[in-house]
Amino acid sequence: MATGTRTYEQVNNAAMEYYGKGEFAKVYDLLTAEEAHYPDQKAEILYLRSCMAARAGDNALAIGLIREARDQGIWYGETMMRESPSWKPLQGIPEFEELTEEFKAQQLAANASPMLFISEPDAGCSPDKPCPVLLALHGNGANGKTAQLGWQSVVVQGWLLAAAQSSQAGMTDAYIWDNQETALREIAAHYSTLRDGHNIDPGKVVIGGFSMGGETALRAALLGTIPVRGFILLGPGGPTIDAAKEWLPLIESANGRNLRGYVFLGEEDNTVPHEEIRTIVTSLNNHGIPCELEMVPGIAHAYPEDFAPRLQRALAFVLAE
Repeated sequence: MATGTRTYEQVNNAAMEYYGKGEFAKVYDLLTAEEAHYPDQKAEILYLRSCMAARAGDNALAIGLIREARDQGIWYGETMMRESPSWKPLQGIPEFEELTEEFKAQQLAANASPMLFISEPDAGCSPDKPCPVLLALHGNGANGKTAQLGWQSVVVQGWLLAAAQSSQAGMTDAYIWDNQETALREIAAHYSTLRDGHNIDPGKVVIGGFSMGGETALRAALLGTIPVRGFILLGPGGPTIDAAKEWLPLIESANGRNLRGYVFLGEEDNTVPHEEIRTIVTSLNNHGIPCELEMVPGIAHAYPEDFAPRLQRALAFVLAE
């Protein structure tokens, strides 16, 4: 939702640019000035403002913003409360600990069944003309509807889009893929749902993902969790993306399965490790898994505004023989 002069993605990109330069006060001031324009992003903006206050050494303000979120029905998951680097100085402060315990109870109540948001092309999917499928995974802290919107352009290209939402609640209306065993089990169940309920082309199934959804998509493709032709990753991030060498056994085991991949990386994305991603791409190519790396100028950790033609090019590469 955008009620200001810029989309929230544009505001967030500007904030992340300041963040990458260590200009935390500018991040705080920007988000404070823009907050009222983006009510749908209230939880994320309050989180980021609190993080910036903590980095500035104002623990009282940081906790006050978390309390403000609580008072508006927003909660943050235990992983965020305990592992967010910006909130390290808040650990042990009584009010912060009380909020953490309160949020833990809300998080347990919010964990739900995984969901699948499906968009079929206008022509539909028939036994005579089954649809190619893109199974899209949201980033950590997002949801299935976000992924559905981000990858929507494939639908006009004749693809069935299935945007998966994790069952792992990370914060209010935001889900995560941190438990990879659970994530992979859910992805397999989603594929069974698609196969049983829709006319799909099993030879043209592609898995895609943004951020931690990208790491999860890559793991699912390499493990053969579902029978995909390949994978498309946008700004892939996560604990093992940070350690490229840990992917080598999976990559070696997937050699010979006729997989192909495509990776998008924003030139301004300071939240993911560019060199590690390049190393993973090189390793894929060296082990019989053709993979392209496309740098996207002017983009940080977000969906490009011109994602549609880029995604079309990526799908063509992945489906090539």
